[in-house]
Amino acid sequence: MRRMTNPVSELCENSKGIIAMSWSPHCDDELLVSTKNDKLMLFNMEKKEAIWKDEGDSGRYYDVQWSLSNRGVFAAASHNNLDLFKLHDRALSPV
Repeated sequence: MRRMTNPVSELCENSKGIIAMSWSPHCDDELLVSTKNDKLMLFNMEKKEAIWKDEGDSGRYYDVQWSLSNRGVFAAASHNNLDLFKLHDRALSPV
């Protein structure tokens, strides 16, 4: 058993911190992350790198959750809105 003080891996793509994250139910090594610098990012944990970053002005999301039934669709909750998005070939579009 590993010690809790020794992480399995570290991702250093963001300097301000993480607000929320969600594992993809359709791909075991994809992790969706909402950051404190108002970005949405998708990490490939096998490669240990960001494979997609929302470079738009999406704002701060306090929770992100993948759809269990629709591949590539996720919800992101901000203070005022619940937004639904779909990733098409790593491009983001509202649902």
